[in-house]
Amino acid sequence: MLYEFLSANRDAIIARTRAKVAARSAPRATEEELKSGIPLFLDQLIAALAASDGPIDSMADSAGEHGRERLAAGFTVAQVVHDYGGVFESILELAREVNAPISPSEHQTLHHCLDEAIAEAVTGYSRGREKALAALETERLGALSHELRNALGAAMLSFQSLRSGSVGASGSTAALLGRSLARLSTLVESSMAHVRLESGKRVPTGACRS
Repeated sequence: MLYEFLSANRDAIIARTRAKVAARSAPRATEEELKSGIPLFLDQLIAALAASDGPIDSMADSAGEHGRERLAAGFTVAQVVHDYGGVFESILELAREVNAPISPSEHQTLHHCLDEAIAEAVTGYSRGREKALAALETERLGALSHELRNALGAAMLSFQSLRSGSVGASGSTAALLGRSLARLSTLVESSMAHVRLESGKRVPTGACRS
């Protein structure tokens, strides 16, 4: 039985996978990377092959968590897939070397487990990336709002002073008003440039200039 072969050769399969993952160019693999996700995936794969009702649900959860962990560690989505592909390749290579038979149903289950693990890992990776990007965008918008509020507040106070007649139109208060308006214009232009880069659509420049 395949699950018995995997159980008996667990350490050898992990070692082979470690060698495959370590051979990639960048970023370099770490012991922590394989100490968590890959052995867990292999153990759950053994349980899935031993079970009569097919793959276990916890495999999807651990694969999704593995994807999020790889994102946090700075890996690409291709490297996430590489981790699981390395396990699959190691199993088949070792089975061929020792002439361990793999039945059609076991091969199908093996493929199914790998497919599910990769799909959930990529999903977990993608969701983590979207969350990180959303957090960065929220932080950017917060900083922009703060800058706009400060510039607008300075402009309004300067304008009120000028309108009241308490200061002259050519003094420091008028200069402050000019600088505040220029800062507002710069912030809006910068924000529009960001929108152009994100959307790929060209927003006419100078739209905020009179």
